[in-house]
Amino acid sequence: MRREQTGIRKGFIVLWTAVGLALLGGATALVDGWQDASFWSSVLVNLGTTIFLAGFLVWLERRLVATTRTVAKEAATEAASEAAMVATEEATRVLNDRLDAIQERFERQLAEQAAQEDSAVSGIADEVSYESVMAAMETANKLGAVEQEVHVSGGDRLTDPVVSVALATEQQQIDYGSYSEPRVIGLALAVDTRLLGTGYVVESLWTKDDDPITVFGRLRSEMVRVGYGPEFKGVNVQRLFQNLNRGLEDAVAGRRGDQGAWRSPGTLLDVLSDDWVVSNRGIEHREHGIVCPAIALRAKRTFDKEPDLPPAPEWVDEERWGHMVTRARARLINYMMF
Repeated sequence: MRREQTGIRKGFIVLWTAVGLALLGGATALVDGWQDASFWSSVLVNLGTTIFLAGFLVWLERRLVATTRTVAKEAATEAASEAAMVATEEATRVLNDRLDAIQERFERQLAEQAAQEDSAVSGIADEVSYESVMAAMETANKLGAVEQEVHVSGGDRLTDPVVSVALATEQQQIDYGSYSEPRVIGLALAVDTRLLGTGYVVESLWTKDDDPITVFGRLRSEMVRVGYGPEFKGVNVQRLFQNLNRGLEDAVAGRRGDQGAWRSPGTLLDVLSDDWVVSNRGIEHREHGIVCPAIALRAKRTFDKEPDLPPAPEWVDEERWGHMVTRARARLINYMMF
């Protein structure tokens, strides 16, 4: 393989130097330049011009090469920068398209999930059955809108019996001090007669084979047995489930932070009426939000007197306010954050 020459070609320089000297000697002999001063003057002028041009051209060549390299480097840098910018813009566009697609799918999934939750919770309004109430309670419980149980006004008045609707669960003992995870076995309906002045809790288990009328028939029989038959007449089944349906719908909307929701994200404890509820954050009103925070409802009960009531809003009747505070304290006193 032939080796490429990269050094200075000395033979080439010597050759052309010899040729130049030979031509200069020949010219001198032809014109008898040794005796002619003008000849040597022109020779020196030409020689000086040649040397000057050689130096000038070398300097000019370096400037041209440096300028050419600078221009080429700047052009290459600019081209690389433009190419990088184009590549970055394209990558950003592709990434934005992918993120937009992900966001669109995510929002669509959230909308579908919310629609399923709303359908489950609002099923009570279409049909009162074990399946519809169970679906509504399980959905609200899964979202944290309730915690296994919610109390509901059984009629139009705050003094009517309060009915609790809860997920009935059971656990099996695995070994000493160890139990299985709670398993939902049905619904439990109970009338809290403590608000009526006694310590009884009248309860009836509601399974999938039970008709709602049968369940409330058992509740009535037990209320009569413990001496509260007249009070049970204040229980209006239709009104009860209307309150339950509206309370769960508002609780779920508030928990999710839906636009237009009036409820706080707090856990629903008691549905007082269409416009009033008790949550773990306090007493809430549809138009005024949290009217009385939970911390303001804390009070020490003494043996000789009931705890003082927090101040009632100017637009609320004192007697009605007293009933609401009593029910709120009954729920919050057993709540872990109270």
